[in-house]
Amino acid sequence: MFERATASALILAALCAAVALAVFAGGFALYALAGTWLAPAGAAAVVAALAALLAAACAWAMKARADRQRLEALEEQARLMESLPNEAAGFLSDRPLVALAASLLGGVLAARSPNLVREVLAAFRTHARRS
Repeated sequence: MFERATASALILAALCAAVALAVFAGGFALYALAGTWLAPAGAAAVVAALAALLAAACAWAMKARADRQRLEALEEQARLMESLPNEAAGFLSDRPLVALAASLLGGVLAARSPNLVREVLAAFRTHARRS
């Protein structure tokens, strides 16, 4: 197990080093190419501008992916919340002892925390108005 993790870490480090070397070599090649037409400072500016554009494109792609994943998670949560009352009603109608226990628990909660009951009832009223 430890040997496998060590081997994976070494492979990952080698890949990172190869990518860093490729990026450095690409930047140097671009600098040499731009240096044929521009002064050294201009060639360095071209390399820096390209690196900044590449970083911005990567950041934009990562943000778009994160936004898409967050939207998918919210849609899944909304689907779950809409199906929950129907599933709960079916579950409780098939199991009368569970329904009795749930109603007893609701009564205990109502006696111990009337503010919680008010908030839950307000949420149900809001949901009923939307439907």
